[in-house]
Amino acid sequence: ITLSYNYNARFYGVAALNKADWIQLMVYDETGWGPGSPYGNHSSYASIENAVAYWYNKGFTNRSKIVIGLPFYGYQFSTAAGGTAVPKTYTEIVAANPNLQTDVDTLPLIPFNSAAMLKRKVDHVKFSGLKGVFVWELGQDIAATNTKSLLRAISDAACDQNPLWADYSQNLTTNLASGQPVESSAGSTNVTKIVDNNTTTYWTSSATNADTAWIHVDLGATYDISKVEILWEQTGIARDFEIKVAATSTDTWTTIQQRFYNSSLTNTLTGLKGEGRYVSIQGVSRGCNSRYKIAEFRVYGTAVTGSRPGAPGGTKVEAPVLPDIRQAVSTDGIKVYPNPASSSVVVALGKFAGQVQRIDLIDNSGKVIRSVSGGIAHTVEAINTSSVPAGIYLVRTTLKNQKAETQRVVIQH
Repeated sequence: ITLSYNYNARFYGVAALNKADWIQLMVYDETGWGPGSPYGNHSSYASIENAVAYWYNKGFTNRSKIVIGLPFYGYQFSTAAGGTAVPKTYTEIVAANPNLQTDVDTLPLIPFNSAAMLKRKVDHVKFSGLKGVFVWELGQDIAATNTKSLLRAISDAACDQNPLWADYSQNLTTNLASGQPVESSAGSTNVTKIVDNNTTTYWTSSATNADTAWIHVDLGATYDISKVEILWEQTGIARDFEIKVAATSTDTWTTIQQRFYNSSLTNTLTGLKGEGRYVSIQGVSRGCNSRYKIAEFRVYGTAVTGSRPGAPGGTKVEAPVLPDIRQAVSTDGIKVYPNPASSSVVVALGKFAGQVQRIDLIDNSGKVIRSVSGGIAHTVEAINTSSVPAGIYLVRTTLKNQKAETQRVVIQH
């Protein structure tokens, strides 16, 4: 037995919902439905957890029974002020825009879900404890043999092919970092070995820099970075690290990817979004190793010639931080979502409802910047993060018995 609902539809009670094998949430048609409709994407990434939170607050807390709807269509508005819009199938959108890239999800007055957006949604569903996805509807897609196919994107994400919502229609083979100038944190040795195309030699960080050692490569020109590969030496694998880009080595660095609890000798990170001449690996934690050791750092992308590539007037989706989505589900029953978050972080207390003394949001210096305490009797508490600077934070939930549960969350605006 299955049930389908608009995500904010009339609620029929937890007992009735629990009779179903799963609940299909039609997480689309949020805009374009008529006069007074706002302008925007009718099925945003954030709408997944907004929908889940709606039902959670009604008392339906079994995420493993929730199936998320994915649309194969968008809406064409007549004005950016919103209002009634005309549905456009993905087939129609691609036919009218043959050069459309797989990570563009907004054309002039036509917001829709791109292949990259759907890969991102499927990844979220996989790693946040939801049951699965369904689509409306297959007849609105292009042929699955086409690299722009939405069904193909969903299949790839479900099977971990071309992961992290990459623009997999690109076939980048030139390593931009090969033989380029390299700089690193003080005390490092064999700095240039990271770009010498020899997997038997490696850069080694200094023990004095400990977790925060870094190394960056000057590509010689500005590129739109979409993929990097890191080959670690066995005794120098980073547990946590970041990939950053900048216009100059002294400019502000922009983080385009983060990895937590890494244990792989080879990291292939695709679907990155960031322009820069300099690309950096920034250490965060060495784990059990005394130093970082990297045999090869390979960088791939396309030259920037004045504007970002894409369909005319197109807007590229920004790649979020996937590892934290995996951390959104706690084995102890406390869940933090959405992750990444923007205006608020929701803490679902589950079996610990009524046992919580306080909830703190902590920055990377250890300072408590937001706190909820006293009278925490709900199953769900929200922390307002609309004015919190973007970055990585900890959510610490302290129980009345003084035991604490801590989870990472990323704030993005």
